[in-house]
Amino acid sequence: MKILMINDYLKKVGGTETFIYNLKSSLEKRGHKVCVYGSERGEDLASLFSRWNSQKWYRKVAKKIEEFHPDIIHVHNCTRILSPSVVTAALDMKIPVILTLHDFLYFPKKNNSFRNIIGGAKRAMHRKILSDKRIIFVSPTKILAKDIEKYLNVKVAVIPNGITIPKKITNYKKQILFVGSLTEGKGLQVVAPILNRINNYNVIILGVGPLKKELISKFKNIDFKGFQNPKEYYENSSILIFPSIILDNFPTSIIEAMSYGLTVIASKIGGVPEQIEDSKTGILVEPNNIEEFEKKLNYLISNPGEIKRIGGNARKFVKQKFEWGKIIDLYEKKYFSAINLSGI
Repeated sequence: MKILMINDYLKKVGGTETFIYNLKSSLEKRGHKVCVYGSERGEDLASLFSRWNSQKWYRKVAKKIEEFHPDIIHVHNCTRILSPSVVTAALDMKIPVILTLHDFLYFPKKNNSFRNIIGGAKRAMHRKILSDKRIIFVSPTKILAKDIEKYLNVKVAVIPNGITIPKKITNYKKQILFVGSLTEGKGLQVVAPILNRINNYNVIILGVGPLKKELISKFKNIDFKGFQNPKEYYENSSILIFPSIILDNFPTSIIEAMSYGLTVIASKIGGVPEQIEDSKTGILVEPNNIEEFEKKLNYLISNPGEIKRIGGNARKFVKQKFEWGKIIDLYEKKYFSAINLSGI
């Protein structure tokens, strides 16, 4: 099968892009031919209105279809740069389309700012395009699937993101890890006072972002490593913290850490509760609740046996739910179903 994957960004800039390239690799191992197509990061930061329904990207995708001759097109996020015109191009050329929406950013926020009013107009146009019943929708989580179904009046299949299960697990060193962008929404500034009071565990921060200088000034004796491959840090940590205060849909760092046997303390927000069963495969806390976060973190630090128990459960859970082979089976089934339904 020839699969054309389309996404706003072509380079690996975040969790969505990492998922796309891992999906590509896994499909290719099964003999499929996969091409990933999209914008270079920073390329064509088009005018506000061209992002609503970009004719440029309609033409570019149509040309790519003529060159590659895909059996199916798998569109991922397409609302920041490319616009849903890429979906229209595929449908106009009679190619079946699967659309996986990966985050909550598409959906309207409740305020009356000029920016949001303009954004609302853009979303209204996108909603008109994406309500086409020929599109097959997929979401990594149930909570996002419900939002899509309500907003677009369509049916949505739930296929979680996958992960390669490592053979080696953590050695449970006394180390706490954060993996993610250094932005306000990720919540590090909220838990800074707590982490500063920890004496018997190292705290490692992996990531870059606009809050780096501010965060460094707030933290004492905490190691900022910048952007790094987290593999060796997962192998040498006991706890991953995820104190997000925004609607994260399917944070990759959570299931990565769980696959190594770490215990994750995470905000009960967005799709995170679908990744973690509280007190069994991880620890959930209310967003912005510093007292609850500190209480549960200190409990784990004082009870290393609990870290290993929960971490062991977490690894088993990830193997059962998110192992790549199972996820590829689901996507292959969805691809073949879409092709058969289209009559191609």
